[in-house]
Amino acid sequence: MQPTIANPVARSLYNALMGEIEPDLRLDATGATAAKLAAMSPEERRIQVARYEEAYATFHQRWPKFVEESKERVKLIMKMFRSFKEHEDDRATDILEQSLNSFPSAS
Repeated sequence: MQPTIANPVARSLYNALMGEIEPDLRLDATGATAAKLAAMSPEERRIQVARYEEAYATFHQRWPKFVEESKERVKLIMKMFRSFKEHEDDRATDILEQSLNSFPSAS
């Protein structure tokens, strides 16, 4: 069974950060991760699970800062959209593209 996070924004943020830390623990990878663990010897599985526990600890440590940085990126993007709407110049378009590209990939 794949774990779910109902809020699509929270799901995307979780996957983006966890993808940086341990891609096996992304929400869309749980089936493959379970199969990978099932195919391991008990000793290999113990080592892998310990690695996953470290990944979750790192995730929980980094989560608050990651969320705050994401909020700041959203504020910047909103500001750029307003600037684009007001000025509709090439410079605003370039800045907007840079802001959008600053988000980590959630795929």
